[in-house]
Amino acid sequence: MRQYFPGNGFLLTIMAAAMTLFLASCGPSRLEQKQSRIHVDMGIAYLKSNLYAPALKELMAAEKLTPKDPEIYYFKGSSYYGSGMREDAIGEFKKSIALQPDYSEAHNYLGVIYMEKGLYNHALGEFDLALSNVLYETPALPLNSAGEIYYKKGDYKTALAKYEEAVKREPGTFLLPLIEKNMGRTALALNDTDKAIYHLERSVKVSPYFAEARYWLGMSYLKEGNKKKAIEELRAAVKTDPKSHFGLKAKKTLYSIIEN
Repeated sequence: MRQYFPGNGFLLTIMAAAMTLFLASCGPSRLEQKQSRIHVDMGIAYLKSNLYAPALKELMAAEKLTPKDPEIYYFKGSSYYGSGMREDAIGEFKKSIALQPDYSEAHNYLGVIYMEKGLYNHALGEFDLALSNVLYETPALPLNSAGEIYYKKGDYKTALAKYEEAVKREPGTFLLPLIEKNMGRTALALNDTDKAIYHLERSVKVSPYFAEARYWLGMSYLKEGNKKKAIEELRAAVKTDPKSHFGLKAKKTLYSIIEN
């Protein structure tokens, strides 16, 4: 009885298939990684220009080349968020975190979306995860957001502690005028007018055209009994941004002060 021995052609086919599987298991080639990087950089450029559809197109092309790159899903999430597609954004940020659990930026963005949805405990959990990475370069972002949540809950002491930690951990943050305003507003809620005025004056010193900070500074002076300074700051708030929420509130408060 003749036995069948595969020929060279058959063996070559098997070897080629095995090599293909091996290469696939090794991940993207250097060329694929380079091409993916080009798509990601283009996507980021579009994203910075608020061109979300072109950004997504580039990022989806990058995803096909390097599907295990967490950065791609982070920027896809950012693009979906910019397009108003929050649920899709959540899905992408979760994919990013699944690939890189300590991706602080993704945790922070996810926390911001949960915060907007009123899911405060979920948001605080994500902010804590973002802050657990000691290499995270912008801890003031989640700390300020956490402070906002506690402020909305009426837990002013915890809110103030979060704001103070934000400035301590990131003294040079670009959020400084906002955080100083938040500290001042929160101190006012705690009836500490001296502290409120201190932080609000620091806020307007850095950002003179910050209408909300001017409004709260005016309200702090009013509570202190310094009507002259209160009127001065409230007028500055109106002049800075007359049609804004705090510009209108300042105008209404000015009328009530003058009438009385």
